[in-house]
Amino acid sequence: LRSAGSRSALPRWLYAASPWVLAVLLGALTAATGAYIALNCDFLNDLRFGRCRGLFLTDRNHCCGGSDNIDRATERCKTPSLGGAGSPALSAGGEVPETPFSGAEWVPWEEVFPFPFAMYVSTCVVWSGLAAFLVFNYAPPAKGSGIPDVKAAVSGYFVDSRFS
Repeated sequence: LRSAGSRSALPRWLYAASPWVLAVLLGALTAATGAYIALNCDFLNDLRFGRCRGLFLTDRNHCCGGSDNIDRATERCKTPSLGGAGSPALSAGGEVPETPFSGAEWVPWEEVFPFPFAMYVSTCVVWSGLAAFLVFNYAPPAKGSGIPDVKAAVSGYFVDSRFS
């Protein structure tokens, strides 16, 4: 990076710190990518069953304020009770206080479409078709499990157009 006779424009400590800065940056980007994937997987998984009215791009757990607040029999959010352990404290006017989830409501597809199973199948077909299209057009080596390719690479065999 630096020749013997020239002066560097950057301080010496910056050259020494650059691998650490890049490692921290790579770790932060990896964590952000993982969080993005996790949130979108939850949202797209619950999109097959309904949507959250009041909160954009939100899965059922976040829409209802946690998995304890979901009524599994009706597939809707539970209304908060006004007594017992874990219930919200009443405000001075005797009302349930506002929370970030107060305006949110989980709406199952049964209430929106006459045939909710058609909505379930159509969302599954759309996402599966998109995945197949992307693999076929942009990453043909990604089709299949990839186990034979990894075994061949570990064994020392050169497999053309793999892992690229």
